[in-house]
Amino acid sequence: MDYKIDYGTVTLNQGGNKGPLYASIDGRAASLGEGEIVFYDPQLDRNHVMTAQVLEALDACRAFRSMDEHANALAEQMPNMQGQQVAIKRVLESLASRGLMITDDAFLQGFAREPANTPAECAGVFVRCCDQPAQLKSLLASLLPLAKAGKVPGTLCIIDDSTDEAAAAEHARLLQSFAGESAQTTRYVGATSWSDTVQRLAGQVDDGESLSRMLQRDRKHRGWRGGGIGKNLISLLAAGKRYCLLDDDFQFPVRQHPHPRNTIDFTGQAWSPRVFADLDAAAAAGGNAVDDPFAFHLALCGHKLGTLLGTRGRIPFHSAALAGLAPSHLPLLRPSSWVMSTVNGHRGHSGAAALSWLYLLDPRATQDWFAAGDAFEHIRGNPPVWWGTDRFQVSRVGAFTPFAVDNTRLMPPTSPFGRGEDAFFNALAGLMHPEAVQMDVPLSVAHVQQGTPRDRSSLLDVPETGDVNHCLAELLRRATADVMAEGAERRLASAAAVLEDLSDASEAQMVGFLREHQVYQRSTLIERLKGALQANSAAPDLWRDDVRRLIEANGRAVVDRDPPRYGGWPHDATAAQCASLLRHELTTLAAGMRVWAQAWQVAACGDID
Repeated sequence: MDYKIDYGTVTLNQGGNKGPLYASIDGRAASLGEGEIVFYDPQLDRNHVMTAQVLEALDACRAFRSMDEHANALAEQMPNMQGQQVAIKRVLESLASRGLMITDDAFLQGFAREPANTPAECAGVFVRCCDQPAQLKSLLASLLPLAKAGKVPGTLCIIDDSTDEAAAAEHARLLQSFAGESAQTTRYVGATSWSDTVQRLAGQVDDGESLSRMLQRDRKHRGWRGGGIGKNLISLLAAGKRYCLLDDDFQFPVRQHPHPRNTIDFTGQAWSPRVFADLDAAAAAGGNAVDDPFAFHLALCGHKLGTLLGTRGRIPFHSAALAGLAPSHLPLLRPSSWVMSTVNGHRGHSGAAALSWLYLLDPRATQDWFAAGDAFEHIRGNPPVWWGTDRFQVSRVGAFTPFAVDNTRLMPPTSPFGRGEDAFFNALAGLMHPEAVQMDVPLSVAHVQQGTPRDRSSLLDVPETGDVNHCLAELLRRATADVMAEGAERRLASAAAVLEDLSDASEAQMVGFLREHQVYQRSTLIERLKGALQANSAAPDLWRDDVRRLIEANGRAVVDRDPPRYGGWPHDATAAQCASLLRHELTTLAAGMRVWAQAWQVAACGDID
């Protein structure tokens, strides 16, 4: 290797591919001194010795491109190598012959060779509800045509977390009426049966008290009530099977994205939201209604990407789709990746606790809002949206309630505290199952909340205050790379140890942990809002004033350094109280995670009914 490569960011020509595409493999490198490097290929367990300059060239060729495109791009980056594409190409071909670059055909063959799997049956459709009979009534009415057509799989089960006895009684009556009209098998889990189930489970595990705290409302918790305890109960009721999940403010039909694309994204670029002028327009938005949404999701959930993509599956995936993708930077782009859950988008009420997201949208998504004139502020207070993806997307970040979950393997519990339980669940599932992914689909379910909508305009003067579950989810994601144990149960124990370690920290360390995450979130938001302000020069003055208010509120919070209070915590909590709240949640979670695998196995054996 007698030439020097000037490593840098390479911009490649997107068109004109001829012949095979090549991408460099992933690996680890260490210096041997004097400009030599040893590169380790973990897939084949082989070492390769090369110069540092060749390693830099290899790193610049991570994305799939033709050999000519790689050579042209590298020559352009090296002033002293202009016109030397032939020499550069010869070196790249040598790297390919040593297995350090893979062709598109070889990569796709890996998907074709992935063994097919047969997911378990669907236990049924579970509906979480709480003190909202009007919402449940609307959901069941919209679900009735599917049930009459035999398109609601398994048992329709209401998981009722109501505190109002009258509301709970009405929920039970509505379900009974639904069963009579549809002949659907149904089940109602209210306060009594919920408590009985928890007691039976608690009596069959080593630490029943810790398990109970994961399944029932914590009387000490005074913050937001999320759906975590319901999600945990459902995970046990459906242990060993797949299941579908709804919240009581959903409404059918499920609709396609207005402009769906039958492709798949691995880079997080598939989000295609839109703000509407009114709720009815948002709820009615989208393409055709999906005839059988449950079958659609169950055809994906529980399968491996190798069987879902390309000629074997429903999602096209070929060389053209690979062009520009860097598999070494996309750990989810693997034939063995297992779709643990599938997720719809939402249309209607956003349901978001914050408002800042609205000001970070692409201008194309806010055209109706910006053109609303006098209705601008009304829309801002409770934005009607279509929020989802315009194509299939693979990720690990939980933004919405999953529509279908593969609970065939040991799946984790989630936090029984507050909101953000989906984020915590996905982070913990990713740690337990490195091959697990979530698939967002280009569909949406209507999200319509009954009653007087909450006006969120006051949040413009409040600094971003997320739920602590998002903070803990980030902690688990960072820890995932360091967990070496094999097997979901052992990896779950490793995750519990991470939370136990933090729970044993000093008060000062715990406050520092909370503050660091919060300051990072707020400072990042400020940066993004400033970028949005610069990019939207034609936006209405009201919009620009709102963005400045958000920047000021978050900037003031970063400087003032008040106690790191998270969503649902007392607004006047001291730093010491914040640490105490976190410690309580950590110890509850860690102890529950320690006993969870045993409880899941008991439930999978059918010993809880």
